[in-house]
This record gives sequence, structure tokens and C-alpha cells, in this order.
Amino acid sequence: MNIEENIMKQKSRVQWLQLGDGNTTYFHASLKNREAQNRFTSLITNTGRTITSRAEIEEEITDFYKQLLGFCATQLLAVNIRVMKNGPVLNRSQQSHLIAPVSRKEVVMALQGINDNKAPVCDDFSAYFFRQTWGQIGEKIIDVCPTFLLHM
Repeated sequence: MNIEENIMKQKSRVQWLQLGDGNTTYFHASLKNREAQNRFTSLITNTGRTITSRAEIEEEITDFYKQLLGFCATQLLAVNIRVMKNGPVLNRSQQSHLIAPVSRKEVVMALQGINDNKAPVCDDFSAYFFRQTWGQIGEKIIDVCPTFLLHM
């Protein structure tokens, strides 16, 4: 029951569930409302034309991402054995940069890049919680990050 309720909470993004409301009619109505808000009923193309049919919307979105990401290769390139025989292709400075300890600035930037409603780990503490309590827990988190990252 808890797992189902957590899944529903994440889908609906309703904060009041944390305050004790359970699997109620209002909860499911909120979920249906959220699903309705996330549906595309129309889309304005790059040319300014409004499209409303499902097929046209799907085609427009697919074309957008094909243009953004490119097309799939017809054949995969083989690994160049001569390059592999040369050994490491990064210089010493680049290698050192890759294994450098995580800085305080990187930890803070990573936290700032997470949406308030998202939880960076599965303990149900959202990024908003970490931002609000950063003065009390920030140094501890920064101290733990290098050890945590070593065991990933």
C-alpha cells in the first residue's frame, strides 16, 4: 500500500499527501486533473501554424527531436586499433582533472540544478528540503560527497 501511495504521490505531485491524506476520491481526482494538464491538445509549429490532430502533433515532435539529435547511423564505425595501441589519449593534466576531488562549488551547483520537488536519493527528502536546511547540513553533505562518489 505504501509503495502504491508513493507512486501515486509522485505522479500527482500533490504535497498534501505528506500531511496524512490517503487514497481518497479527491486524490484520484487530482491525479486525473494532472494527467489532463499534461496532454497536448494543440501545438504551434516553428512556422507558426497551429496543429491539433494527434498524428500531426506526433510527427512534429518526432521531427523536432530528429533535427535536435540527428539521425541514426546506417552502420556503426569500428574501433580504430591503431588509436587503441597508442594508449591513453588524455594528457596528464586532463587525467588529473577527471580524478580530482569534488569541490564545494560542484556540490552546490548540482543541488541547484535539481527541481524542488525531486529527491536526489530515495530517502524522500526533496531538493527543497536540502536547500532550506543547507545552513545546518551543507558542510556535512560536502564532507560525505567524496566518500559517497568513491563507492558508486
